[in-house]
Amino acid sequence: MKTLDSLVMEFRGALRERRTGYVVACEAVLAEIVAVEDVKVIPGLLGLLDDAAEYDELMFSIVHAVERWDDRAYSRAVVDVVVKLWEDSPRWAQVVHVRILNSEKTLEAYVKDLESADERQRRTVCDIYTAIAQRWPQLASRAKGVLERLG
Repeated sequence: MKTLDSLVMEFRGALRERRTGYVVACEAVLAEIVAVEDVKVIPGLLGLLDDAAEYDELMFSIVHAVERWDDRAYSRAVVDVVVKLWEDSPRWAQVVHVRILNSEKTLEAYVKDLESADERQRRTVCDIYTAIAQRWPQLASRAKGVLERLG
């Protein structure tokens, strides 16, 4: 049986090599990761998001995979990896946060988890929502609402 770490490495390897059929290979590995059915896979999945990925659809498959867990587990995992996600993949960090913003239930869970987050995590989330407000004017008022709640 493959470990989560070996599956993540397999996904990254296929993504990096970009051999013929690599998208199908990545999707198959992603299905194996999700089949683990343990919330511990969420940070590993989020770590696979890559701004340099050739196909956004593959990155959205990752986003959809992590969203399948309940809001509490998902939001806690995002808080845990938010700093690294923002540093490594700012575009996809914004996409994840827009999706959180678009789900009232997920947003409530996320803001609650941010109450116990450390200063660096909270500051990073503020940076992300500031970037979202600048990038997507139609989301500016909702993003600013989150910023106000975070103080």
